[in-house]
Amino acid sequence: MRGDGEQARPVAYYVAAAELSHNQLYDWLRERLPAYMVLAFYVALDKLPLLPNGKLDRRALPATDAVAYRQQEFQEPQGETSVALQPSGRRCLSCRSTA
Repeated sequence: MRGDGEQARPVAYYVAAAELSHNQLYDWLRERLPAYMVLAFYVALDKLPLLPNGKLDRRALPATDAVAYRQQEFQEPQGETSVALQPSGRRCLSCRSTA
């Protein structure tokens, strides 16, 4: 978990043998794991930071940023129910526009 309070979110740090985009990693995981186990934040590292005893040094892990977040294109609401709920959702999320 990175962040504090409501800003806390689970983050996956990984070391890959080949260069891998966040979307490629996400798609690969979605094929193999249930949806609830696939995170939205992934951070690629050259190597994991370790303590002298060989354990992971969590304090040395880099902070996440917008680049680590799996970006998705906006999708217009589809169906009568989704279109009807869009204004309520926008108000709940304090968004000015969803487009």
